[in-house]
Amino acid sequence: MISNKLFRTLEPEEQKLWHSHVYEVKSGMLFMPKPALVPESAWLTAETKAMEEIITLYGKTYHFWEVDRGDTLPLGISALGSNK
Repeated sequence: MISNKLFRTLEPEEQKLWHSHVYEVKSGMLFMPKPALVPESAWLTAETKAMEEIITLYGKTYHFWEVDRGDTLPLGISALGSNK
């Protein structure tokens, strides 16, 4: 993940490969699982603080599923050698 400031320094073609975390945070898709022994109120405070930072960041996802090889599952990175 990178800051908005760093994201703005990327070339437009590179920016297309990154995504904002605004939707993921606001929709509730992105969350931090609560450890069993942490009180709910303390966890909500900690999670809210973390999400306030994450919502400002950009992320990049790498997909290593080589469907063109006929793999039924993502099995690894061909550049580093086959997992077959």
